[in-house]
Amino acid sequence: MKSAPIPPCDELRLERLRSTGLLDSLAEERFDRLTLLAKAFFDVPVCLISLVDEDRQWFKSNQGLQFCTETPRDISFCGHSILEGEVFLVEDAREDSRFADNPLVTDDPGIRFYAGYPLKTADGFHLGTLCIIDFVPRKPSPAELISLTEFGWLVEQEMDNDHLANFDTLTSLYNRRGFDSLVSQLLTISGRVGHRGTFLSIELCGLTGITREHGSLQAEKKALISFAACLRQAVQEMDIVARVNAGKFAIFLTYRSGDALVKTVLEQMTETVNTFNARAGKPWQLAFRFGVAESGALAAETCEELELRAETDMESQV
Repeated sequence: MKSAPIPPCDELRLERLRSTGLLDSLAEERFDRLTLLAKAFFDVPVCLISLVDEDRQWFKSNQGLQFCTETPRDISFCGHSILEGEVFLVEDAREDSRFADNPLVTDDPGIRFYAGYPLKTADGFHLGTLCIIDFVPRKPSPAELISLTEFGWLVEQEMDNDHLANFDTLTSLYNRRGFDSLVSQLLTISGRVGHRGTFLSIELCGLTGITREHGSLQAEKKALISFAACLRQAVQEMDIVARVNAGKFAIFLTYRSGDALVKTVLEQMTETVNTFNARAGKPWQLAFRFGVAESGALAAETCEELELRAETDMESQV
C-alpha cells in the first residue's frame, strides 16, 4: 500500500480548511442533496464529500457508507486525490499497486472503483473531494468524468458562497437565485448524457384573500410556510423545491419525467395539502394550480425556457 505524500504547503491548506467551519460540522441538506444527485446520476452505491485534515478524511456528506464518518488519512484514496488538479481515477483498486493491499480494498467496504474530484477554494487550496465509489471495477466515459467535475463545481460553490443568499428566509426553500443557478447547471450536466427532468410551476391560490379576510400578514406567512412543507413532503429528497416569488413556487424533478410520474407527484401534493387542510383547523384553506414542462433528452433548454413552458401550461388549464 502506498500512502499519499503530504504536500509542502499542508499547514496552510489545513488553516484554510479550518477557516471554513465545515470540519466536524452537522449534516446539511444543501450538501446531502448534491451527493444524492451525484449518486443517482452515476448509479453508484457510494458518494461522499470528504474533507482531509491532518490524520483523517472526514465525511461532510455520506451516501452509502453506513456507520462510517471518517477513515485514517494514510489509507484514504482522497489523500491522493487532493494532490491532483483534476479527477483522480482508480478503475480497479485490486489491480493498482498503490491500493491492492489497502484495508479499504481488502476488507470492508471493499472498494474497487474510485473517482474523486479535488474540491478547491477560490484561493487554490484543495480541502477534500467529491468522490464516487463502487464495489466492482468501472471504466467511466469522458463525459462522465466531465460531469463529475461539474458536480464538484457545485460543491465548491456551496463551500465558497454565502449559501443563505440562495434560500428563502420564510420557507427555507431555495429562492429564485438559488433555484435558477442549481437547475441550470443540472440541466447542462444531465443533457450531456440524455437524462430528462420535469419542471413544475405552482401557484398558491387565494394568498391575498387570506391576508384581506384575516387582517394580518401572519396568516399569509403561515399559509406559505405550510404550503412549502406540503411541497417538500410530496417529492423526493433530491428534487429541487423553491419559492420563486410571493405565492409562486417551482419544483424540478431531477432525472425524472413522464405523464405517470407527474400524475403521481400531483396526487401526492394534493394529498398532503388535503391532509393539512383537514387537520390544521385554520379558518383558511390551501389550494394550488400548476403547470408542467418536461426537459428534452438532449435539449439545450434553459431553466427560464422550461419555466415559460410550464407557465403557459398553467394558463391553458384555466
